[in-house]
Amino acid sequence: MHLLLIAAGFLASHPPYSGCGFLVLPLLVWMQREARLSAPWYVFLFFLGVGLTIPFAVVDVGEHWQLAITIWAGYALVAGFLTWVPFRRPGPFAVSAWTFGTLSIPALGFVFVAPPTSAAGWWFPGTATAGLALTVWAGAAGIEAYRTWRAKPLLWPLGAAAVLNAAACLAPPAAAPLTPVSLEVPQPPRNLATSIAAAVRLAPTVKQAWAHGAQTVVLPENVLGIPSAFDVPLFAIPNGHAMLAGGVAMVPGSDVPQKGAWLLPQGTFYPALQPIPAIEPGLRSHWSALGKAVAIDGAAYSLLVCFEASTSLPAYHLRYGRPIILIGNGWWDHSGIMDIEAGLGRSWARLFRSDITIARGLPRS
Repeated sequence: MHLLLIAAGFLASHPPYSGCGFLVLPLLVWMQREARLSAPWYVFLFFLGVGLTIPFAVVDVGEHWQLAITIWAGYALVAGFLTWVPFRRPGPFAVSAWTFGTLSIPALGFVFVAPPTSAAGWWFPGTATAGLALTVWAGAAGIEAYRTWRAKPLLWPLGAAAVLNAAACLAPPAAAPLTPVSLEVPQPPRNLATSIAAAVRLAPTVKQAWAHGAQTVVLPENVLGIPSAFDVPLFAIPNGHAMLAGGVAMVPGSDVPQKGAWLLPQGTFYPALQPIPAIEPGLRSHWSALGKAVAIDGAAYSLLVCFEASTSLPAYHLRYGRPIILIGNGWWDHSGIMDIEAGLGRSWARLFRSDITIARGLPRS
């Protein structure tokens, strides 16, 4: 039983449909209550499976195993206890709403990885925030079907999901005029010299994109460092063209450079909304930018920087139909956690009927 729950959690977050399987979580919470357990063991084991790649990813970025195991176990414990329904006799809808809602509220939802609400985009595409309510409804229907041993409660949710997915296939969002560049990269630049070296290394790839007709090139997270008069000219950005590249900059109120994205040649910096807790010390949140767009050539885009796509933050930040740019840097990633991030990002994009452009830094082979 224990291994089955861990395996179920692993499959629920497994790419390319990361998050799709979370629709069963309210039923798991219900069964846990029926078993009258003294602690939320079912959900704890399920989220150990969801976060199975977390300890490997933490070690990949250079942290020790003790911290990796602590973060992994803490992640599953938070999920277990926050989805523990405090009401004495809750009905199916109350259990489903509590299960999906607690891990997606502001602040906590901005840092909790692989939230259950990420299932919404796979099941109810194009419904925006209403899809979250539909997901709660579907979770409650699953509980009711289990209680009554009848399939009837599932007919309407599954029928709605089928219609919405058919519509998403027949009328997908228009592709954004962006050219993403994903490539193998070393560790991010740390000073002016390594920033220039990064520009020298990236310039031929960017120039090749211009030669193939690219209007706007998108580079991965934190590959540029701090751009300067020495390295920006290396990209030979044609008139009327633009390049969005992950880098760092000093922003008001910060003591260390903050990560985000540079829009060149304009020289506009967009700070990341949420750094990774415990892994990126010194970086701070910029929640004041929630909902704000990146303007490129007169068009508005929603920017997600790496980790953000793996949380509930997109539910508050994205806008219906606005194209999404997701930049990430997995120079360290040998566990595949960046694939989970991309899967979750695509689910959020489907929910808001938005095209998504993904540029990733890949580990060197």
